[in-house]
Amino acid sequence: MADKSNNEISREVLACLNDHYPKAVKFLEMAEKLEIPEKSLFKNLFFLEENSLVQLMSSYPTGATYPTIHMLKIRDEGRSLLHDTESMDERFPLHGFSSRLDISRINHFTLPELAKSAASMIEKGEGGEKGTGYLGDLEKIAKASSLKHLTLGKIFEHMQDE
Repeated sequence: MADKSNNEISREVLACLNDHYPKAVKFLEMAEKLEIPEKSLFKNLFFLEENSLVQLMSSYPTGATYPTIHMLKIRDEGRSLLHDTESMDERFPLHGFSSRLDISRINHFTLPELAKSAASMIEKGEGGEKGTGYLGDLEKIAKASSLKHLTLGKIFEHMQDE
């Protein structure tokens, strides 16, 4: 099974929950049905919940760092988005660029990729009003061919050597 992008996972989750609407779905059953590793599903579900697209039923076991997700269901906002193809493609594009970075690859991101992602987030209003002042600089970094091979991993290595 090839790794799925965050956007693919989010789309699959919304479609699956919509198929079961108005009933809730068990977390482990969804992970198995969609063939998505629990860790990847977990982080995507919290993103969807933060954006009011799904509702999670979870608990914090004693001493746990992270909650346990038991059940989840789609919210009206998620159903509306799912049925609006244009908004769905804008929010969770399958091709081209997305502002949702997969931080499991953080050491492999180049500076231009990060700048492009930050600019995209600002344009979508995800960075607050302060970020708009940085758009020009971010666009210059994103286009700088001299930085295209500079990854965060290399920067982290350099910082450890100092």
